[in-house]
Amino acid sequence: SGDGEYIVSGGEDDLVLKCDANTGELLVKMVHGWCLWCVAINNKGDILFLGGNNGAINISFAGTGGLLLSMKIENKSSGVLFISYNETTKFICAGYANGKMRLWESNRGEILKSFDAHHDEVRSVAINSNATMVYLGGADYKTKVRDVNSGEFLRELEDHN
Repeated sequence: SGDGEYIVSGGEDDLVLKCDANTGELLVKMVHGWCLWCVAINNKGDILFLGGNNGAINISFAGTGGLLLSMKIENKSSGVLFISYNETTKFICAGYANGKMRLWESNRGEILKSFDAHHDEVRSVAINSNATMVYLGGADYKTKVRDVNSGEFLRELEDHN
Protein backbone atom coordinates (compact mmCIF):
# COMPACT_ATOMS: atom_id res chain seq x y z
CA SER A 1 0.00 0.00 0.00
CA GLY A 2 1.06 3.60 -0.47
CA ASP A 3 1.47 4.05 3.27
CA GLY A 4 3.78 1.03 3.51
CA GLU A 5 1.49 -0.83 5.93
CA TYR A 6 0.32 -3.70 3.71
CA ILE A 7 1.54 -6.13 1.08
CA VAL A 8 -0.99 -7.83 -1.18
CA SER A 9 -0.29 -10.81 -3.41
CA GLY A 10 -2.26 -13.04 -5.75
CA GLY A 11 -1.47 -16.17 -7.66
CA GLU A 12 -2.55 -19.07 -9.80
CA ASP A 13 -4.11 -20.66 -6.71
CA ASP A 14 -7.01 -18.14 -6.94
CA LEU A 15 -6.05 -16.63 -3.57
CA VAL A 16 -5.47 -13.01 -2.58
CA LEU A 17 -3.37 -12.51 0.55
CA LYS A 18 -3.09 -9.25 2.48
CA CYS A 19 -0.24 -9.14 4.99
CA ASP A 20 1.19 -6.66 7.45
CA ALA A 21 4.29 -5.24 5.74
CA ASN A 22 6.20 -4.92 9.00
CA THR A 23 5.52 -8.30 10.61
CA GLY A 24 4.48 -10.46 7.66
CA GLU A 25 1.35 -11.49 9.57
CA LEU A 26 -1.47 -12.71 7.34
CA LEU A 27 -4.39 -10.32 7.83
CA VAL A 28 -6.82 -11.38 5.12
CA LYS A 29 -7.07 -14.46 2.89
CA MET A 30 -9.64 -14.31 0.09
CA VAL A 31 -10.61 -16.81 -2.58
CA HIS A 32 -10.87 -14.88 -5.80
CA GLY A 33 -12.15 -17.47 -8.26
CA TRP A 34 -9.68 -17.18 -11.15
CA CYS A 35 -5.95 -17.13 -11.77
CA LEU A 36 -4.47 -13.77 -10.69
CA TRP A 37 -1.53 -12.31 -12.56
CA CYS A 38 -1.42 -8.84 -11.02
CA VAL A 39 -2.56 -6.94 -7.97
CA ALA A 40 -2.49 -3.25 -7.04
CA ILE A 41 -3.68 -1.57 -3.86
CA ASN A 42 -4.70 1.99 -3.10
CA ASN A 43 -2.74 4.22 -0.70
CA LYS A 44 -4.98 3.54 2.29
CA GLY A 45 -4.79 -0.22 1.76
CA ASP A 46 -8.54 -0.77 1.67
CA ILE A 47 -9.21 -1.21 -2.08
CA LEU A 48 -7.68 -3.88 -4.37
CA PHE A 49 -7.33 -3.90 -8.14
CA LEU A 50 -7.04 -7.46 -9.46
CA GLY A 51 -6.26 -8.72 -12.95
CA GLY A 52 -5.65 -12.13 -14.43
CA ASN A 53 -6.14 -14.72 -17.09
CA ASN A 54 -9.84 -14.05 -17.69
CA GLY A 55 -9.21 -10.50 -18.96
CA ALA A 56 -11.22 -8.78 -16.23
CA ILE A 57 -10.13 -6.15 -13.75
CA ASN A 58 -11.95 -6.47 -10.46
CA ILE A 59 -12.05 -3.75 -7.84
CA SER A 60 -12.66 -5.23 -4.38
CA PHE A 61 -12.62 -4.32 -0.71
CA ALA A 62 -9.29 -5.42 0.76
CA GLY A 63 -10.82 -6.50 4.06
CA THR A 64 -13.61 -8.73 2.82
CA GLY A 65 -13.00 -9.32 -0.88
CA GLY A 66 -16.43 -7.88 -1.61
CA LEU A 67 -16.65 -6.88 -5.26
CA LEU A 68 -17.12 -3.18 -6.00
CA LEU A 69 -16.80 -3.28 -9.79
CA SER A 70 -15.75 -5.68 -12.55
CA MET A 71 -14.46 -4.32 -15.85
CA LYS A 72 -14.01 -6.38 -18.99
CA ILE A 73 -14.32 -5.96 -22.72
CA GLU A 74 -16.61 -8.73 -23.85
CA ASN A 75 -15.47 -10.99 -26.70
CA LYS A 76 -12.09 -9.28 -26.78
CA SER A 77 -10.55 -10.64 -23.63
CA SER A 78 -6.85 -11.05 -23.23
CA GLY A 79 -5.22 -11.67 -19.90
CA VAL A 80 -4.34 -8.67 -17.73
CA LEU A 81 -0.64 -8.93 -16.94
CA PHE A 82 -0.02 -5.71 -15.03
CA ILE A 83 -2.06 -3.02 -13.30
CA SER A 84 -1.04 0.40 -12.05
CA TYR A 85 -3.40 2.63 -10.07
CA ASN A 86 -3.11 6.43 -9.97
CA GLU A 87 -4.47 7.67 -6.65
CA THR A 88 -4.77 11.30 -7.83
CA THR A 89 -6.81 10.71 -10.98
CA LYS A 90 -8.40 7.37 -9.95
CA PHE A 91 -7.21 5.90 -13.26
CA ILE A 92 -6.22 2.28 -13.73
CA CYS A 93 -3.60 1.59 -16.37
CA ALA A 94 -3.59 -2.04 -17.50
CA GLY A 95 -1.24 -4.00 -19.74
CA TYR A 96 -2.56 -7.03 -21.60
CA ALA A 97 -1.13 -10.24 -23.03
CA ASN A 98 -2.19 -9.17 -26.54
CA GLY A 99 0.00 -6.03 -26.47
CA LYS A 100 -2.78 -3.57 -25.64
CA MET A 101 -2.77 -0.86 -23.00
CA ARG A 102 -6.03 0.42 -21.61
CA LEU A 103 -6.64 3.34 -19.31
CA TRP A 104 -9.78 2.84 -17.20
CA GLU A 105 -11.72 5.27 -15.03
CA SER A 106 -12.08 3.33 -11.78
CA ASN A 107 -15.30 4.86 -10.45
CA ARG A 108 -17.45 4.11 -13.52
CA GLY A 109 -15.42 1.32 -15.12
CA GLU A 110 -15.17 3.14 -18.44
CA ILE A 111 -12.29 2.86 -20.87
CA LEU A 112 -10.74 6.29 -21.39
CA LYS A 113 -7.97 5.26 -23.79
CA SER A 114 -6.90 2.10 -25.54
CA PHE A 115 -3.99 1.59 -27.90
CA ASP A 116 -1.51 -0.96 -29.16
CA ALA A 117 1.46 -0.64 -26.85
CA HIS A 118 3.72 -3.49 -27.97
CA HIS A 119 3.75 -6.22 -30.60
CA ASP A 120 3.76 -8.78 -27.80
CA GLU A 121 2.79 -8.84 -24.12
CA VAL A 122 2.75 -5.66 -22.04
CA ARG A 123 4.52 -6.80 -18.88
CA SER A 124 4.67 -3.59 -16.88
CA VAL A 125 2.82 -0.29 -16.83
CA ALA A 126 3.16 2.95 -14.90
CA ILE A 127 1.39 6.25 -15.18
CA ASN A 128 2.84 9.55 -14.02
CA SER A 129 1.21 11.50 -11.19
CA ASN A 130 -0.79 13.88 -13.39
CA ALA A 131 -1.78 11.10 -15.83
CA THR A 132 -0.20 12.65 -18.91
CA MET A 133 2.29 9.89 -19.76
CA VAL A 134 2.35 6.10 -19.51
CA TYR A 135 5.44 3.92 -19.42
CA LEU A 136 5.03 0.47 -20.93
CA GLY A 137 7.46 -2.42 -20.66
CA GLY A 138 7.02 -5.27 -23.08
CA ALA A 139 8.07 -8.83 -23.72
CA ASP A 140 10.17 -7.36 -26.53
CA TYR A 141 12.56 -5.92 -23.86
CA LYS A 142 11.61 -2.37 -24.77
CA THR A 143 10.12 0.38 -22.62
CA LYS A 144 7.92 2.84 -24.48
CA VAL A 145 6.68 6.23 -23.33
CA ARG A 146 3.34 7.44 -24.69
CA ASP A 147 1.21 10.53 -24.32
CA VAL A 148 -2.02 9.57 -22.55
CA ASN A 149 -4.28 12.07 -24.32
CA SER A 150 -3.15 11.50 -27.89
CA GLY A 151 -1.69 7.99 -27.58
CA GLU A 152 1.30 9.40 -29.44
CA PHE A 153 4.55 7.50 -29.10
CA LEU A 154 7.05 9.86 -27.42
CA ARG A 155 10.18 7.77 -27.06
CA GLU A 156 11.63 4.35 -26.55
CA LEU A 157 14.08 3.70 -23.76
CA GLU A 158 17.14 1.53 -24.17
CA ASP A 159 16.21 -2.14 -24.25
CA HIS A 160 17.13 -4.71 -21.62
CA ASN A 161 18.13 -7.45 -24.02
